[in-house]
Amino acid sequence: MTTAATIQPADRARGTMIAKAPLVVAGLDVAAEAFRQLDPAAVVEVHWGDGAHVQAGDAIATITGSARAPHGGANRAQHPAAHERHRHAHRSIS
Repeated sequence: MTTAATIQPADRARGTMIAKAPLVVAGLDVAAEAFRQLDPAAVVEVHWGDGAHVQAGDAIATITGSARAPHGGANRAQHPAAHERHRHAHRSIS
């Protein structure tokens, strides 16, 4: 509700995935698909591909897309089981 009141449908946003510690990059294709599920027009620019060894503070990828999309999918991504139960509960009532 707050997102709809404060972020316009045409608003765009950009975010950067930054390594918090030294790591080996893995799963960028899954991350990119997750963003595209929320916003089919999302653009994922990969700076370090899977298998790259990066240091804390390195920018791994930059994502540009709908400013509303991450907010709409955040709860579903963090609590998928709860949303699945909620979805089934509504089905059984109707």
